[in-house]
Amino acid sequence: MKLLKIIFISLAASVVLPTYAEEQDIIYQLNQLEDDVYRLQSEYVTASDLLHKDRKKQNTRSMEIEDLKDKIRILHFKYKNLEKKLQELEAKNN
Repeated sequence: MKLLKIIFISLAASVVLPTYAEEQDIIYQLNQLEDDVYRLQSEYVTASDLLHKDRKKQNTRSMEIEDLKDKIRILHFKYKNLEKKLQELEAKNN
């Protein structure tokens, strides 16, 4: 009877232990995947924030460029008017 118990326990252990080990391995892998997901989510949020900031900077730069273009147009217009007045003054003096 004792031998039968030992055989039964050995047989049960040979079935249960590998199953438990596999289960623990799967749990470990799931935990690793969960950690990877959290890390990737964090990287995504960071990248998204940086992209948003870059877009803001880009929009600001675009607005600055447009402002500079407007100023250049105004200066060009003033230059043309002054050039025209200078030609008129030269024509009067000649």
